[in-house]
Amino acid sequence: MKIIDALIKHIRRLGDKADLLALPPAAILWTDKDAAWQPAMPLLKSAMPELLELGDYNPEQRTGPAVWLKCVIAGLASPLETDKVPVIYLPGISRSELRAIESCPGHLAMLAELQYRSRWWSTPNNNRDWTVSGFLANNTIGLELDIAKDKVTQETLSQVLEPLLEAEVNTLQGKRITSAELGALVVEDPLRDLLHWLDNPANADSWSPMRQTMLQQYCQREYGLNADTNNRSTFLANLCEQPQPVWSALWARFEDMAERLPGLLKQLETVEPLALALNSECYLSLALKEEQVLAKTFADMANKSDLEIEPEITRLQSEHAGRNESLWSRLGYTPYACALPHFDKLVELKNKPFGGPDIDIMASAYEREFWQLDYAALQAMACAQHDSHRQAIEGVLKVIYTPWLESRAEYFQKLIKENGYNSSDYQIRECATASYQTASQVVFFVDGLRFDVAREFAKSLEVDYSVAVSTQWSALPSLTATAKAAVMPIKALLDGDVDSSNFIPRVKSSGSDLSPTSFKKLLEQEGWQYLDGVETGDPSGLAWVQTGDLDKAGHKEQLRLPSRIADILDEVIARVHGLKQAGWQHIRIVTDHGWLWVPGGMPKATLNKNATIDKTLRCAMMKSAASSEHITAPWYWNNHVNIAFAPGIKAFRAGSHYDHGGLSLQECLTPVIDIR
Repeated sequence: MKIIDALIKHIRRLGDKADLLALPPAAILWTDKDAAWQPAMPLLKSAMPELLELGDYNPEQRTGPAVWLKCVIAGLASPLETDKVPVIYLPGISRSELRAIESCPGHLAMLAELQYRSRWWSTPNNNRDWTVSGFLANNTIGLELDIAKDKVTQETLSQVLEPLLEAEVNTLQGKRITSAELGALVVEDPLRDLLHWLDNPANADSWSPMRQTMLQQYCQREYGLNADTNNRSTFLANLCEQPQPVWSALWARFEDMAERLPGLLKQLETVEPLALALNSECYLSLALKEEQVLAKTFADMANKSDLEIEPEITRLQSEHAGRNESLWSRLGYTPYACALPHFDKLVELKNKPFGGPDIDIMASAYEREFWQLDYAALQAMACAQHDSHRQAIEGVLKVIYTPWLESRAEYFQKLIKENGYNSSDYQIRECATASYQTASQVVFFVDGLRFDVAREFAKSLEVDYSVAVSTQWSALPSLTATAKAAVMPIKALLDGDVDSSNFIPRVKSSGSDLSPTSFKKLLEQEGWQYLDGVETGDPSGLAWVQTGDLDKAGHKEQLRLPSRIADILDEVIARVHGLKQAGWQHIRIVTDHGWLWVPGGMPKATLNKNATIDKTLRCAMMKSAASSEHITAPWYWNNHVNIAFAPGIKAFRAGSHYDHGGLSLQECLTPVIDIR
């Protein structure tokens, strides 16, 4: 990973943090009193189409005064070519200046109110502007570079900021970075300069005359061309065709930098071979044409049966097998080719027998193999870059995945109706709250960590730690209100009120519903630490941590959830690394429930409103004397309270793609990950 990639990722994460009303921020505010980051703005803007800068009016460079910035955010001027949250860079402005509305400078007054609708990109502990050296050295974002504090090194940072951001993080880790190390980054690099010029000739305007001359000399010597606008089409054609080794070298460098060259990528969309292409995989235009064909094919599949399209999926996967490894796939240009291997995995597994005489045997088969089917469906949708892609991929999944999901949920419910869920023969395996160590253990709660996602997630942890994945049945109903408390260290201090009007357990000693405040008090009473934010606490004791809200993202994003999973789990990994580095020996990741993700949406099930006390999409708390036509089971916290569950993959309200609280393997079989 390059430093610029880590920087962009860190900034964009703020756009995923909704406010109390579940609304995304209007913008991400980046104050920089010393204008330390300004030399890298051209590079950063090329990689971040959502990045805007306060300054003189120059819309082509996405720079302008406060009134223009407000208009862009409101969609009234110079619309951004991205759906990401706008980032507003404010050079020469401090956070305190913008916050002091009464004394805020006149040219900033229009931006002052944005602070109430936006997120700040600032240091986590004291909310100050990020300095360049501070960002590079910070240990909460994973870079932890050892930057010398002397004056010469700090001055050199601003002089070499652009090439520094393009450096690989791992080449700078583990060593002292001085002015000499930084100076070595500024070497003659004509390939980099040529690609930046091809991306946008205006990039060269800020270069020194010597640098511009060196680029011209290099292009004349190696390619026999001048670097001027009349020759750009020739450069682009040869970049794709690569008739000589010098062009192959340029292509190799382009592959390394492509994410940060949006202007060049846009031009390549229209570059086509003049004859039979020797390197057809290097032509973006050809890749886009193949995607158009697949889009039509997927649309046709949505109107066919699974028996009709399964052979076609196998054939298409064979034809396009190499495309999902290409540069264009990495850049997100080939979502349909990317989805094909996941469709193929679905087809392979869905036709295998999957059941058993009881839910434990069914769960064992799922843990062994069939979790991959659910994960393949998520991965297929994660290939989508836009809603039009999601619509096409959803159409295929509705045919090959949703019917399988429905039949297995119905079978799972049949087994529960015959044998029960937590009867004497099927006691809930509570490994999440079993075998606590006497010291140096963290119970790490991740809301909505479904088993298939956890299995794949565990692989990323195995690189650095000893990892064991086990399972347990969720408390019923599989809602956060009920099931989160069942994996808490203080669960023995809770029970359920027979007259409860919600799904929340109560504290035995007080009779009041469990709340975040009472939970923290009970934790402290039992000798546990509650670690918030990036706190690491005392690693000789016991602690509770919660990070990574997949459930919240699922309810918000619905069909788009698969595209968010990786970013959320990155936050969990970063938190795990921080805890292990602080000295914690054992981290146990637990969750409350899984979830259903249903392409095509959950069909509606009817329910007698007069028979229920409280209702969610997938379950309802029944009145004491009421009965239901649907399957019922006791509430985890009080056996005298009955819960009715929606049949199959249905919901008591139609239209949702994501929810939980019902009875299915995907909702009820939850992972426990032990990390040592």
